[in-house]
Amino acid sequence: MKVEGSIVVVTGGAGGIGRALAHAAAKARHVVVADIDEVGAQRTANEIGGTVRAVDVSREEDIAALIGETGYAVGPIGLFCGNAGIFVPGGVDVPDADWERIWKINVMAHIWTARHLFPRMAARGGGHVLITASAAGLLSQVGSAPYAVTKHGAVAAAE
Repeated sequence: MKVEGSIVVVTGGAGGIGRALAHAAAKARHVVVADIDEVGAQRTANEIGGTVRAVDVSREEDIAALIGETGYAVGPIGLFCGNAGIFVPGGVDVPDADWERIWKINVMAHIWTARHLFPRMAARGGGHVLITASAAGLLSQVGSAPYAVTKHGAVAAAE
């Protein structure tokens, strides 16, 4: 996909794969670097000439605001990179609160993105969504049942 002329949003853009995605999209018309780590996101945005948005993808309202405000202030999103994710070590004994948090970030964030972005893309006849899953979504993740389960869910959500 060519990003030139597009508006690109990258969640989890403060570091790692998200930072690399933002850099790969640097030739886009505009890149919005979204992350709960606003300082790291600002660093990435400064490196590529993009803008930053503090977003907690474990909250549907933050994702809805990111999509709506980007559309209003910058323009229609051509590529949304749903990259934010977390790792929680442990097995089935991991506390429910940690299971719920990783589920919201690694799975529900993609559902909420689809809920708020797909109608906009359909109305204008196009757009792309990229979901960063993991090999753990197809295989497993030794040492982290929550990560393996949620990345399996992310792969399924993408289908």
